[in-house]
Amino acid sequence: MPASLSAAEKSEMNDKAASAIILCLRDK
Repeated sequence: MPASLSAAEKSEMNDKAASAIILCLRDK
């Protein structure tokens, strides 16, 4: 992950990634 990202941007990306993983697990 680029160091240029702000903390807010990192947390937002982490939230999106977590949501995507949860959706994938729920589909199985």
